[in-house]
Amino acid sequence: MRNIISGTIRLVAVPSLGLHELPPYIKEFLRAFPQVKIQVDYRRSNEVYESIAAGEADVGFVAFPSPRKGLKVETFKKDTLHVICAPGHPLLKKGPVRLPDLPQHKIISLAPEMPTRQGLDKILAARGLRFSPMMEFDNVETLKQAVEINAGIAFLPQSAVASELAKGSLAILPHQGPEIIRPLGIVSRSSRMISPAVKRFLKALKVPRDSLKTEEVRDGTA
Repeated sequence: MRNIISGTIRLVAVPSLGLHELPPYIKEFLRAFPQVKIQVDYRRSNEVYESIAAGEADVGFVAFPSPRKGLKVETFKKDTLHVICAPGHPLLKKGPVRLPDLPQHKIISLAPEMPTRQGLDKILAARGLRFSPMMEFDNVETLKQAVEINAGIAFLPQSAVASELAKGSLAILPHQGPEIIRPLGIVSRSSRMISPAVKRFLKALKVPRDSLKTEEVRDGTA
């Protein structure tokens, strides 16, 4: 006998993940489980952890996840931070740039308290680099818009600029050296019983999305 998975899943995410990473997962999940409702709330990173700890949401999504007492925090995906510029930027004509040469140009960035900025600073520091941005922004979307109007060059996540790269309003500035990786994390309460819908959604985040199209629901938990 088959049971239908239903109920509401409350998600909370930093905007860059909620807007650019989650939609494909949500779309495929709802296609497979149409009786489930999904709510998405956008918060700052520290507020994501707080919402999960307080039981206000079932699953949270953050960049550069960090351990928190009473919470289960795990990496589910990795994104690449690219050097992004406006399409007419002169550096595009010079081939792959050396990261140590970037301070000669106007760099703009996320604010220092943002986890992606903190993670980026640590990665660059490990390579002996330290940048002093000319302008700082409190979210990826406004930083991206500033780069579009050629206010400067910035490190931005691949997923957040995919549509702009496709339409040509932004460009990747190739650089020498290893890629810069931004880990993306799932946050949930380690001591909390979760519903079958939440359990199945967490599972879906860790498997190819196409598998949802053919997978059957059995025993109420899929």
